[in-house]
Amino acid sequence: MIVVDDNSTDNSREIVNDYIRQHPDRDISLAVNERGPSGTPTPINIGISRMRGEYFAWLSSDDVFEPEKLEFQLRAFETRPELAMVHTAFTTIDENGTQTGSFYPPDEFETDAFTGLLDGNFINGNTVLIRREALEHVGPFLETDADCHDLWRAAEYYHWLKIASIFPIHCLQYKLHRSRRHGGNAEYNGSGMGPALERMLLRRFFGDNEVKVTPEIIVALAGRGLASIAFESLSKLDSDERNRALTMLHALECDQDRWDIGQYDRVHHLDNARIRTAFRASTPSQARSMLEAVAALERPQTKPYRAAARARLAKMELSSRCPA
Repeated sequence: MIVVDDNSTDNSREIVNDYIRQHPDRDISLAVNERGPSGTPTPINIGISRMRGEYFAWLSSDDVFEPEKLEFQLRAFETRPELAMVHTAFTTIDENGTQTGSFYPPDEFETDAFTGLLDGNFINGNTVLIRREALEHVGPFLETDADCHDLWRAAEYYHWLKIASIFPIHCLQYKLHRSRRHGGNAEYNGSGMGPALERMLLRRFFGDNEVKVTPEIIVALAGRGLASIAFESLSKLDSDERNRALTMLHALECDQDRWDIGQYDRVHHLDNARIRTAFRASTPSQARSMLEAVAALERPQTKPYRAAARARLAKMELSSRCPA
């Protein structure tokens, strides 16, 4: 176990050193980043640089692993040795540790992980277990960027793109992690900064890497508002695949139009930005119509939103039955 202190201002360092002294038989070391606090990627890279084992996982100071998390993930690697990374479903908790929700990422048996990630990041970094060779192949996490100081906030997403474009990954549909939501991360999680940073990193990824393009990838890029990359990628397809991509794009555009004018029940494919509006509807009747449409979406990548929509609808139904 490697504990990385990102130049904390409390007594964390003393607590860890006391624990190490009390348990000399346990393989625990402390690394201090004197330049911190620096954001998540730097402590992760410090931990990776000091690892001696074959697998790497990290746990942020405000989150919690379930006791069986690593055991279940190691079993997955034993069953499927071709995997480079295993992540899991998780619950969300508040500052007091009370469960506030749950999140089930798309199952990679249902959809290609790389294509699914183009719609947005569905992998919680604290849930992953990664093979050492995969980390060595893709290099360190992005720590800083001269053009955008905040780009490190989406560094995990960039790393998942690099790994999933090369190696197979898998999600265990068990809630094996508790992710804490608090004032320190609520503002970022609820803002548009995350999707914007992801788009910046998608541009960088497609500019720096040779990607085997499919019609599904083109539609995902267009849905993220990256029309220039989608347009350039069309030329990489043969005529049949190009025609299929154009048909899929036309269907997506028609569904976006239907959604924007309120014909929610006729929508089958939708981009994530519009899907999220269903959870911010202004009236109960509109919320119900939008959530019912989200719950009926077809693409495997929308699984987390479908589950969230069904949960919200169930809560609305329960509220309507209960007297005020």
